[in-house]
Amino acid sequence: MATNKEFQVKAIKKYLKQKGISPDLIDVESMVDSTLTLSENARIIMDDVKLMQKIGVIKPETASQKKIERFLKAIDIFEKKHWKKQMMDARFRARHTFEKSQLTKKNFNKWKKHSNRYDIQGVDTKN
Repeated sequence: MATNKEFQVKAIKKYLKQKGISPDLIDVESMVDSTLTLSENARIIMDDVKLMQKIGVIKPETASQKKIERFLKAIDIFEKKHWKKQMMDARFRARHTFEKSQLTKKNFNKWKKHSNRYDIQGVDTKN
């Protein structure tokens, strides 16, 4: 059964953002087919996005696959925290915030060990 189109658009935009692709570059609303399920629409749109990236129409925020993997792992770590810790961490901005392009192994490990001292943009930042 197909889900609500509005919900699918929001979910796919969030997924694109997690993958380091600005959802503003893609007209997700027009690409979502309300007769398909969320997973079918997401797969089709991601295939189109990969093709656009391949021909150079869309460029991800960071080209390093390792940095993208670390970013996704950070999201996973953050989402596994207790909801109270998530709220506290997201509410307060740390002194140092890493961008996706700055997620070296060293910086990722700093955040992982001391998430109260460091933030990662898009994971646990206030904005």
